[in-house]
Amino acid sequence: MFQSTDPRLRARDTFLVIRQPLGAMVVDANGELITILNEEDCHAWKLKSGKLVIIPKPKQPKINRVLPELISDYGDLMNQVAITTISKAKITELNGQLVATNRWLPAPVPVTDFMNDVPAVPNDQVDLAWFKQTPEQIYVRQYYPAALPANLVADSQLDLDLHGQTVAVVVGQSQDHEIYEQLVAQYHGVAKVVEGFSTTKKWLIGQLQSADLVIVITAFASHATTWSTRDLIKKLAIQKYAVVTKNKANGAFVRALYRAEHQLPAYETPHSQIEYPTK
Repeated sequence: MFQSTDPRLRARDTFLVIRQPLGAMVVDANGELITILNEEDCHAWKLKSGKLVIIPKPKQPKINRVLPELISDYGDLMNQVAITTISKAKITELNGQLVATNRWLPAPVPVTDFMNDVPAVPNDQVDLAWFKQTPEQIYVRQYYPAALPANLVADSQLDLDLHGQTVAVVVGQSQDHEIYEQLVAQYHGVAKVVEGFSTTKKWLIGQLQSADLVIVITAFASHATTWSTRDLIKKLAIQKYAVVTKNKANGAFVRALYRAEHQLPAYETPHSQIEYPTK
């Protein structure tokens, strides 16, 4: 049974992160589970096993701060969750089948083993993870689409005018707020950055109901907030809505603005046929 005497972990509202193939467990000094974080949260906060996080209200889990130090001695708990990770495995075609390859993988892995419903294509990349004791069960931590089609243009070229509308940008606590504000202002809109790790619907309603457009950056917003936002968009009858998935490039954000303003499909994929007119 894990039990820590490290004074840092004994501090108030301070808990230990134990990474999983997807997401992470958060435990206290006695090894008791406090909450489970999704992969989006782990990616946004750059969490790894041994990190200490501050969660003021464990019953309503929301990370307030990640401490810079690591705890390395947490005994048998680490052995129970030993994980292998592979970064940026490339998807290629081999004998008519899509496979993920990487010099650290012992053999090409068929993407059907882990990609589920994601329409992977050659040259896409993935971050993979699995428990060492069950290498046959592979999980995708991050999915990186290949270069977008030629009809997707740079952000500074789009023919778009927001005419002073308010844009609610649902994103993490400190992820490039000023950049999003500048990009919205560039197209004559007013940005309203919304904390992407809140799970309180009442709070979200207050943030979204005055917005003309809503853009969600799913890579930097919690899963719970993303789903709550989708529900509220329907309830509040917000017609102008778009999503940026696992890509914080400025061009992807501005294209989302264009889709929202013109009420086009919320999501963009490598196979999207949406035309983005230029100035």
